[in-house]
Amino acid sequence: MPKVVISDYLFESLEAEEEALRGVAEIVLFRQWPGPEAFLEAARDAEGIISQAAPLTAEVIQDLERCRVMVRTGVGVDNIDVEAATRKGIAVCNVPDYCTEEVADHTLTLALALVRKLPASIEYLRGGGWSHVPLRPIRRLGSLTFGLYGFGRIARAVAQRARGFGFGLVAYDPYVPDAVFAEAGVERMEADALLACSDLLSLHMPLTEGTRALMDRESLGRMKRGALLINTARGGLIDTEALLEALDSGQVGGAALDVLDVEPIPPDHPLWSRPNVILTPHLAWYSEEALAQLQRSVAEECARVLRGEPPRHAVNPDHGQNGPKGASS
Repeated sequence: MPKVVISDYLFESLEAEEEALRGVAEIVLFRQWPGPEAFLEAARDAEGIISQAAPLTAEVIQDLERCRVMVRTGVGVDNIDVEAATRKGIAVCNVPDYCTEEVADHTLTLALALVRKLPASIEYLRGGGWSHVPLRPIRRLGSLTFGLYGFGRIARAVAQRARGFGFGLVAYDPYVPDAVFAEAGVERMEADALLACSDLLSLHMPLTEGTRALMDRESLGRMKRGALLINTARGGLIDTEALLEALDSGQVGGAALDVLDVEPIPPDHPLWSRPNVILTPHLAWYSEEALAQLQRSVAEECARVLRGEPPRHAVNPDHGQNGPKGASS
């Protein structure tokens, strides 16, 4: 029977994974990433790998002898060297649709909290205040332009929700056809124009070498002065030092971040001291329903490939050009 190695996981139970793989593969699991040597000792002859945050580098992948599929427990695959996997004929899969509603809801919640200055209002009230004056200015939602940097599945769900609050909607994404923008009723813009006109800018890009530190000093400097920045995508999209400078200068009027370049955030991190920053602990994806769907979908995708069926969500559809590695036994 084929072997599936789970390299790391954060869940209380793996009941869903065990059920989906029962009769398809035996499971070897690590609660935490054990390091490359211990991992390879277990996974060298594995045909499937399920990974949450483990660094599946080219060095690790080249020593896998029978692997046919790697499934990331989540949407992003930045912890996997996809090119190295493709060269080995390994399908790299993700679960792109398990938390679309949750992340969209969380994004809009953060946006509304920033615009309405909810954290500052609560702190002011706790300090004995009772007036709107110290919180000025607060803008009418319908007077603001909501910019989406990236226009994939989640961003389109955000746009749908934001429209109900009266925001003007603009977006940039070089990979999405014009027809998708038109159908969503969102104005397409180039990146510089998006930065210049958005009162709120929400990031919805994957983390790649091309998008790492996407929001650096130069990009933040091109934003509309006083605009609000929201990130529920990947922490590495933002140069944190540059963001701190932009917050202190007033170039960025506030930020709401569910993801950071270093997680968990240390207690002495300077972002904690900025009153116009909202931080949440990488939970935009979470609901009980999303959690159950994620675990089930990851294991089902792995089982699908091991049964000889095509994957539903391969991020490297050309992985088969070198032929799959290993064979079911």
